[in-house]
Amino acid sequence: MAPVPIEQAIKDRCVLISNAFIVGEGKKFLSGLITLKCIMSPNLDPTDELPDASKRILAEIESGATTVSEALKCPKVKSLVDNAIRDYNVNDAISHA
Repeated sequence: MAPVPIEQAIKDRCVLISNAFIVGEGKKFLSGLITLKCIMSPNLDPTDELPDASKRILAEIESGATTVSEALKCPKVKSLVDNAIRDYNVNDAISHA
């Protein structure tokens, strides 16, 4: 299966995710790189600031994280991202193993 539909499905499951990059098509397993949404600077560099929608989600899960750096270290955020990946694997993944 091509990686783009997998990447989109994972992003759709967790609004904190900005990008999902999946590699390993045709291999025994896939690997992924996940990035969180952030505010971009005027010259389009990523900042440590979270968008308001992400801040609301973090407040809902009682994370306490207020920046991207804090969110990356937060077990509740990790769990939210892990659950998005797990949900995809359980409900939509096609195994050729």
